[in-house]
Amino acid sequence: MWDETIDLVSQEVNPSSKKNSMNESTRKGRWKTLAIVLVVLGGLMALTLRPPKQEVPASLIGQWHTSAPNYADRYFEISPVSIMFTTGNGTGSTGILKDIQQVHEGTRTLYTFRYDVEDSENQVSFFYEGSRMAFGTIQFKNQPGIVWKKSDKN
Repeated sequence: MWDETIDLVSQEVNPSSKKNSMNESTRKGRWKTLAIVLVVLGGLMALTLRPPKQEVPASLIGQWHTSAPNYADRYFEISPVSIMFTTGNGTGSTGILKDIQQVHEGTRTLYTFRYDVEDSENQVSFFYEGSRMAFGTIQFKNQPGIVWKKSDKN
């Protein structure tokens, strides 16, 4: 009986003991919810930024420039997961690669990159000519007279 009285008195003196156990339980639930949300967001990012169906050849990865006067302030850059075009005055557009197709035509290869920019599907086709030992050149299929060379900074 004496022990029961002490328990009743301690509960009245420290009524927050029940609240603390509920707060601790609530905090654990919030951490679990946060962990689940982070895992889901990570999964969505992995799906969005996944590499294209075919791997980008190492010879294409890098920044490409041309000496053509109309494109002096522009370049494009290819990474393992994206293609970025600068459009002058510090502006540009980056697309996430979805698919790469290649067709060998003699000493050069025709590449077609399919990519998404702001939920819009685009594609670009270009010829790459070069060897594994030396830097090659790129000519866009719709601009055969303009030669692009990989930057030495790559």
